[in-house]
Amino acid sequence: MHLLPDRRAIGRWALLTAVLTTVVAAVPMAPMSAARSTADIAESDESASLQWTPCGDDAALQCARLTVPRDYADPSGGQVHLLVRRLPAASSAPTGIVVTNPGGPGGSAADALRSLGSGVIHEQFDIVSWDPRGIGNSSPTLRQCPVQFVGDGGLPPATGPVSWHRWGKQAYDRNARANRICRSRNRDLLSYVATTNTVKDLERLRVALGQDRLNYVGMSYGTTIGRLYATAHPGRIRTMVLDGVVGPDPRVPTVLAERRHAMRVAWRMVSRALEPDLRRGYARITDRLLDRGSGKLDRVSFWSGAINASRSPFNFGVFRLTLCQSMRELGLGFPPSCRASMSATSSRQGSPALPLIDCGDQSGRISRDRITRLASHAAREGAQFGAFTLQYGTLCAGLPQAWNPLPVTRHRSLSTPPLLLNGTGDVATPMAGAWRTRRAFPGARMIRAVSSIHVLLEQPSPCIARRLMTYLVSRRLPGRDVTCAVPGLAD
Repeated sequence: MHLLPDRRAIGRWALLTAVLTTVVAAVPMAPMSAARSTADIAESDESASLQWTPCGDDAALQCARLTVPRDYADPSGGQVHLLVRRLPAASSAPTGIVVTNPGGPGGSAADALRSLGSGVIHEQFDIVSWDPRGIGNSSPTLRQCPVQFVGDGGLPPATGPVSWHRWGKQAYDRNARANRICRSRNRDLLSYVATTNTVKDLERLRVALGQDRLNYVGMSYGTTIGRLYATAHPGRIRTMVLDGVVGPDPRVPTVLAERRHAMRVAWRMVSRALEPDLRRGYARITDRLLDRGSGKLDRVSFWSGAINASRSPFNFGVFRLTLCQSMRELGLGFPPSCRASMSATSSRQGSPALPLIDCGDQSGRISRDRITRLASHAAREGAQFGAFTLQYGTLCAGLPQAWNPLPVTRHRSLSTPPLLLNGTGDVATPMAGAWRTRRAFPGARMIRAVSSIHVLLEQPSPCIARRLMTYLVSRRLPGRDVTCAVPGLAD
């Protein structure tokens, strides 16, 4: 999905983690050449094949450079140099190649290989990924931006009764200023970091790898890349797996409406998973923050985190930890459930790729007045819904209409229909969009998990893993849609 990555360190709230995309093809690997560090790989290398060498920053990986046009409409108008990484399969006789896009948008190839390196696909397939244009060690790269979402650093006023109308306007104006600065700093790259160009880069990568057809496994934002690639190159798809499925309609109002519905499902899962004393603690904190706030606690971040806690066991653990810490800081006690051992690791910071790519892709904009009304209305069901609406609804504030708009995918037949996976409580890529994507590909099958987890393949259950590998290896889809149990919060 068009995702919001973490904007805060631990103790603050992750919106949506970076994700990845995978492509599989049954061909032997190219041999390695002499060792060079990543930095030594010649960026001017325009050969059709990739020259693999050990990566200077990780000896377990192999690196290469892929040079593509900066502007596909004007191939003579400059170049982009993409860093490509490869992780050999665990098996000594691999079935083929898995090419991964790390998603986000804004993730790197190293992120993708870390995510898939211990999974069932890596047992049989070599994994290849690349830093997309503008990202990571590809060049040129996007310049960092003052991307400040609601709650970063505290959204004033930190105390006093809540006014969603006032908060909505402040949130919109703040993000609008940050987005305009970000756009200005990267004006020279805006037209070239589009998802449509990433899809074309994927086709160049297919050719460089010597693949005839791809078995594509796309995760989250990567499902958008897969859907568009299949639309543009249906004859180059052998199989396609879409996990955490972005809906086929990229218009902002549609995306927000789907997420607002998913919020209700996700919160029900979070609430049921909390111990009774922590549910009471959350209610007491909310009453306190609605009435007079606290200079110690960022109210919008706290409520947004309540919803985002659903998307992974990691986020839920952070939510419980921060809930306990907040109760203690506000003098509301320390429930028995808080005495259990809880730990967390640091989270990834955000990237300018999110507003510059997502907002370049998504047509339609929501006005400041409209988003404040939506937040105020959502907050009637709970403060967490109002805060979450502000987080998502102001993503593209201050930016013009989509400069690289994506089309709505309505119907595309493939020789082998895709396999889709989605959680019923996934806030990042709501189930409604996944079902509409399924209908866009006749004959597709859905693996449905009654869970809030976003991206099911990072830790697939045996139920999912068995059907996944059968499909990738033999192109056999399940005879019907399937429901699989997975770890994590459930309804």
